Amino acid sequence: NPEQVALLSQNIHRSAEHLQNRINEMLDMARIEMGTLRINTEPLHPAPILREMADYIRPIAEKRGQTVRLEEPGPLPDIVADRDRLCQILINLLGNASRYTPADGRITLGAEVVPHFLRFFVRDTGKGIEEKEQERIFEAYYRPERDRDRISGLGLGLALCKMLVEKHGGRIEVASEIGRGTTFFFTMPLDERDIPNDEGVV
Repeated sequence: NPEQVALLSQNIHRSAEHLQNRINEMLDMARIEMGTLRINTEPLHPAPILREMADYIRPIAEKRGQTVRLEEPGPLPDIVADRDRLCQILINLLGNASRYTPADGRITLGAEVVPHFLRFFVRDTGKGIEEKEQERIFEAYYRPERDRDRISGLGLGLALCKMLVEKHGGRIEVASEIGRGTTFFFTMPLDERDIPNDEGVV
């Protein structure tokens, strides 16, 4: 049956991709712990990256009955970051948001300027994270007890996000309320050359 063969092929591909992601996470963690992970920063325009990431998560979310919203408050200044690592952070946070958000839920991606940084955020309307768990959510291998038998993975995603953000000189935080959803925030340094000085001269 061609349909069964196609479905089997998709499942094999998905399993192989999942395994490769887990291996990559473990390798990245090992490189960070050994001090050998390199961050190749460059000036970046954040708006196209935000649109790319929204386009990435949208078909996954729509398959689960979720909607994706991109908040663009206007022109955003350039940042200094490693593009691949920035996308890795956003993909991880967006994937988590979709995984923990029910059908008919919403995922919002955006960014806002704060002093010397651009603060990215990923917001969902999922079940939320208990306060005691928020204190440990960025620990390597930590998984909330209620998810240990239901969600696959090693519990490295958020720990890796934290380390990558800090490698850029930024911070990552979480704000959550049970039954009302969760927002992850993280900062990336602005390209100071792109910011006007007090006299309005770049």
